[in-house]
Amino acid sequence: MPTIAAFHGIVIYMYWAAHGIAHLHAIKGDHEATFEISSGALMEGEMPTRAK
Repeated sequence: MPTIAAFHGIVIYMYWAAHGIAHLHAIKGDHEATFEISSGALMEGEMPTRAK
């Protein structure tokens, strides 16, 4: 999974052709979440409020 950004302990990854919808994966410590790119909505997982 290609890393596209890393800042404040958060690493952002993106799959181009997975799940049929444009999204990114964010990992911070033990937390991992998937966000829809167009709306920023949380699709799956959990992330501390400050990291969102």
